[in-house]
Amino acid sequence: MACAAATTVPEAGLSDMHLGRLLQRRGYINEHQLVEALHAQAAAGGRLGTILVRRGCLSEDQLHAAPSDSVRESAAMRMANVKASNRAARRSAASQSSPHSST
Repeated sequence: MACAAATTVPEAGLSDMHLGRLLQRRGYINEHQLVEALHAQAAAGGRLGTILVRRGCLSEDQLHAAPSDSVRESAAMRMANVKASNRAARRSAASQSSPHSST
């Protein structure tokens, strides 16, 4: 019966699931640890990160670093997208301003 309970994820807030998935992507926790922590949170309340730290699944440093890393990655991705858009706009403007036919 415990195995079935461990595969069913309890209702969790969006921020808890976001944090849990972020910690998983970082390799700090695995799926089983996340599900177990979500069950503990559903049963007794509390913050997901605190539960994971108390259970020894990750350190305080890892808990605090993960969101910061995510923000930096998002900012870097946005900047790369802006640069790519700017390059495309410059190419488009250059091709429109150059004569295509000689008269």
